[in-house]
Amino acid sequence: MKRQYKDFLNDIIVEISIVRDATFEITFEEFKENKILVRAVTKSLEIIGEAVKNLPDELKQKYGEVEWRKIKGFRAVVSHKYWSIDFYYEWDIIKTKLDILEKQIKDIFKKEKISFNKEIK
Repeated sequence: MKRQYKDFLNDIIVEISIVRDATFEITFEEFKENKILVRAVTKSLEIIGEAVKNLPDELKQKYGEVEWRKIKGFRAVVSHKYWSIDFYYEWDIIKTKLDILEKQIKDIFKKEKISFNKEIK
């Protein structure tokens, strides 16, 4: 069954929720020392980037305020240059960018009159 763009938008919401739950009450020091957590969060960010990559160009153009290229670019780093990931940069994404992205994606759901479900697929 072919996935629709709403499935990819849903993936973004689900992964943001996973990252938020995993990093809610920890410090940067605790984050970077926990190798398993770093891997899990990095994978979630990669999934977000892959979901963005699979969204139709028309949708990305329509909602140009979302930093689609930066998100997709980070996915490329995670996938192809994993050894160069900067923990501080990743932490900054977690703490300053994901809430904004979540709001933007939820706004897209609202404007496109589609609903999301927080299931991991």
